[in-house]
Order: sequence, then structure tokens, then C-alpha cells
Amino acid sequence: MTEVNVPQPIIDLVMKVFENNPAYKVVDWDFDRVYIEKDSEEYTIRTWDITETFISWTLFKSIELADGSGYGEEVSDGTFYYTV
Repeated sequence: MTEVNVPQPIIDLVMKVFENNPAYKVVDWDFDRVYIEKDSEEYTIRTWDITETFISWTLFKSIELADGSGYGEEVSDGTFYYTV
């Protein structure tokens, strides 16, 4: 699933968001975003609140426009609970 060094709670979050589908790969991440690819599709999970027990998140699909610009279309959101 991953090609970068990602903390286990973030990997678990991605697996939860994409219903355990290993075709989605984490390609990068930072403090508040996880960048994911599957085939030619790109997604971003935006994390809003990270605590010791949960992560609030929103999933966006990257939409590319003909003029080269683009935006993130909101797909879903939720709260992911985990234990360390």
C-alpha cells in the first residue's frame, strides 16, 4: 500500500477510508494531508484534528480541468478512531 515512510495510524486511516483496497497507494504525506494515487486518479485526505485516539478527515478527489487548473472535489468525511 505505501511507498513512503508513513506512521501506522495514517496507513490505517487510508485503509479505512478506501475500505481496505490495497490498490490505493500513499505517495506522500505531511502533517495535515495524505496524498494517494490509484491508477491515474489522485486523492487527498485532509486531516482536521489529530489526537491520541482519533483523526477527523475529509477525502477529496483531484479534478483536473482542460485549462490545466483543477480542484479537489469532496467525496466523503468522517472520524477515524485508533489505538497507539
